[in-house]
Amino acid sequence: MIKKVFISLGIVLLLSFASCGGGSSKEAKDFLQKILQLVGIPQTIVVNVCQDSNRDGICGGLELQAKVSINNGDSVDDIWAKITASKDGKYFLETYDETLPILLELQDISKVNYDNGKFTLNFNGFTTKEPNEIKELSILESMIDANFLRVEDVEDIRNINNKEALNQYYEDLLNALEQNINKLREKGLSSSQAVIESLRYKAKELLNNDIKTKIPKDLDSCENDNCIDNILTPLYNDLLITDEEAEAIKIKINTPTTITGKVKSALTKEIIQNATIKLYKGDTLLSETKSNSIGEYIFESISGYDNYHIVISQIGYSDVEYSNIEVLEHEIKHLETILQVDNEHLGIGTIEGIITNAMTGKGEANLKINFRKGINSNDGEIVSSTETYENGVYSISNLDAGNYTAEINGEGYQTTYITVTVIGGITNENQNGTINPLLPTGEIRIVLSWGEYPYDLDSHLTGPIENSNDRFHIYYGSKGNIENSPYSNLDVDDTNSYGPETITIVKKINGVYRYSVHNFSADSSEIKDNSYYYGLSNSNAKVKVFNDKGLVFETSVPNGEGTLWTVFEIEGHEVIPINRLSLIDSNTKYDDLFKLNNLEIDDSSLIINLPNK
Repeated sequence: MIKKVFISLGIVLLLSFASCGGGSSKEAKDFLQKILQLVGIPQTIVVNVCQDSNRDGICGGLELQAKVSINNGDSVDDIWAKITASKDGKYFLETYDETLPILLELQDISKVNYDNGKFTLNFNGFTTKEPNEIKELSILESMIDANFLRVEDVEDIRNINNKEALNQYYEDLLNALEQNINKLREKGLSSSQAVIESLRYKAKELLNNDIKTKIPKDLDSCENDNCIDNILTPLYNDLLITDEEAEAIKIKINTPTTITGKVKSALTKEIIQNATIKLYKGDTLLSETKSNSIGEYIFESISGYDNYHIVISQIGYSDVEYSNIEVLEHEIKHLETILQVDNEHLGIGTIEGIITNAMTGKGEANLKINFRKGINSNDGEIVSSTETYENGVYSISNLDAGNYTAEINGEGYQTTYITVTVIGGITNENQNGTINPLLPTGEIRIVLSWGEYPYDLDSHLTGPIENSNDRFHIYYGSKGNIENSPYSNLDVDDTNSYGPETITIVKKINGVYRYSVHNFSADSSEIKDNSYYYGLSNSNAKVKVFNDKGLVFETSVPNGEGTLWTVFEIEGHEVIPINRLSLIDSNTKYDDLFKLNNLEIDDSSLIINLPNK
């Protein structure tokens, strides 16, 4: 049954997917009355519900499914009378395609200063075709559908018994969203950018304030308004974006979405200039560029997409295809170095390597390795297979020259993929890889690997300490603790090339985690030559992040000078790429380091005067 009384506070719209079979409007009304629940739409807000047929994020005229203008105290019959029929006389859900996204377009002229008060929340379509599936259209659900929150994060707050507190909480979510939209629109962001960045920010703050457990428990214990205000007022203030934070978001939004990498000879490892690199989306050629004097190529100002591929060609070398490239909006995506085989080394070649356990650094026997042609080819035809034997060693001699993706499987391990290169007529050694043991729910593992040089790269992880304003620093000199705070540990410290170097987080504390890679070999060198300035950039270093579901993030070292690579931050459920190189030595100054959220954007100061190994 649908509630006859509506509370004027937050936004929660529950829709259920079912087929009305093209029935009459009366049947549609009867059906809608059973499944439509509007809770807490504030007075004067207009709500348009759309199916996003062309996936442009805008409610187009032909996409409009329901239009509801809500006034305080409206009954179900009042709302039904305001629902606009579609052009062919059908009502919402009679014509809904469960595979399409849903848009909730809101208009609040009294509080939103831009776009005639309009802003839009985006939702995924229905996940199944079950007739009674419920889809909640709410600010919380929009954060879940954007992967900023998880369902389990909000279960307790949705189910608290103190309805007055819950209503105030929903109202605060809406008010903070509208204020943040105004703040970000003032900085020049579009409406859609302002909404998504506000949701991203709010999700992080909700997690930092422990919306999963503490806030619901505290609110349920409240017996008066003062208690509710004492809990929700500080939370509300944390949900508001400051001017400084808005400026940082603007800088990020203005970063062009970019794909970049380097091209080198597979045999000599020397750079290849003037190679042709073509960028495709499906079968459509989007752009074409050349590798420059340092072998680098760049595609700028492209759109975020999860299935680009590039083809690299150069006279005298075999072509290379790099598939399944995912790049987020405003991300600078650094691809692994592409190694081209010259025409004099085509034909059959042999590769050898070792597959090591990320937790122990030791080789693992009895692992299955499947090979597919191309880089990052995680599916498709398997052209050959082999297994690892004692100490994780493998060897295979029946592959044509070129690049291959090796899929590595084993009982008790997460499937992983590495790139190997076959050079005709020779044995290409050290085609090594790392396999990650299965992780319990909630754990995170960071795995660093690199080439033969430099010999020693080091992992550094900083993060919040439980019940403290200080931050921990895990590295070879302070390896951490998994039983107590910081609930993180350096599992493997490799000092003799290749890696892996592994850190595991067994319990994540609310706050910002930052991971960096330092070129210890350069720090211990007295000669500042090219290996000092470019050793890290030329190391072919890769970082992968895993959780219990598998690989969630990977990146390769950027191009340029630097002995410290600030790789990423983790806040909430997001891995946020940074990918910046910086030169660190005893004379480095820190007064001018850019700060974000009162935290240094890197951990440069911690790299000075490290202890000897």
